[in-house]
Amino acid sequence: LTGAERFITPELKEKEEQFKNLSLEEQCVVLGEILHLFQCKPVTANLILIKEGATAGKIQKTKIISNCKNVKLIAQSPTGLYEQVIDLLTV
Repeated sequence: LTGAERFITPELKEKEEQFKNLSLEEQCVVLGEILHLFQCKPVTANLILIKEGATAGKIQKTKIISNCKNVKLIAQSPTGLYEQVIDLLTV
């Protein structure tokens, strides 16, 4: 996967039709909320317009990543030219 495709979760993919049925203004709001998830701040996204939670993207302290199959931290330069992928299961 390249570009934005790697950030499309199965949950977001399932909401594609609901997103298409929103007005242009509502689609802009949803996209803006999704962009909140990529900020370097502890913020969440309000995805109620596509029938998701009001605090999407919230990281829970109780989440045990060792139970996951794949956990990677992707550090990307502001231009997107440079990228460092860290496998959090091996750190």
